[in-house]
Amino acid sequence: RRQSYEPLVIQESLSTQHSGCIDCCNDGHKVVPCLDVDACAATGPEQGNYAVAFSYTGKLPHNFLPNILRMRKHAGEADLILIMTESDAQHLDDQQKRTLYVNNVKLRLVGWAVPPDMLHHPEENWCGPQDFVRLHALALEDYDGVVYYDSDVELQGDITPMLRCAATGRLLTTNGGLGEPLSVGFFAARPDQRLLRAALTFARHAPFDVTTGWAGSGFAPSAGQFAGAECR
Repeated sequence: RRQSYEPLVIQESLSTQHSGCIDCCNDGHKVVPCLDVDACAATGPEQGNYAVAFSYTGKLPHNFLPNILRMRKHAGEADLILIMTESDAQHLDDQQKRTLYVNNVKLRLVGWAVPPDMLHHPEENWCGPQDFVRLHALALEDYDGVVYYDSDVELQGDITPMLRCAATGRLLTTNGGLGEPLSVGFFAARPDQRLLRAALTFARHAPFDVTTGWAGSGFAPSAGQFAGAECR
């Protein structure tokens, strides 16, 4: 008798509470108070069309959606979207496809992980593919607002306010846990193809240097190069 596949999800406690981060926001020069997202959300559409996006490059691990229960709980009515290149998606096995199906995750196939003709493009030991593929979330124009999370992020509460705030045109970001002033593990925006085109244009022309950063712009508010600086 053939054994049927089971959904690949983790049973987790949904009652655990954690506090938010400290000194999460900066103005490009110093730490500043964060935006009042709830106040911003109050001006956004109540019944908007929203999405939560995440991505993978390469061959997916067996347990590739470790926090899908929390994501489904706290995403409200937002669509869940997995961004992958067409070539990487060919490696999805039957169980992984079933996991996407039973958790109502939509697969969005894209043509590249690294922007075409990118000027700074090391051949190895580089975070570019896994970090730049998420730029495609900026072009999901079917939605009023989209929030991107790394797939290993464990949501702790309702994320609807961030989506409603993003739908007003705000671009929401935060710092990272290793001292980096910008984390690519989270952002929220109102999708617009022009944002993606701007990123592609910058990638095509901007050099990166470990002492001067992207296009000579430095690393402020960090004192110098930080982890992952060459990919954000």
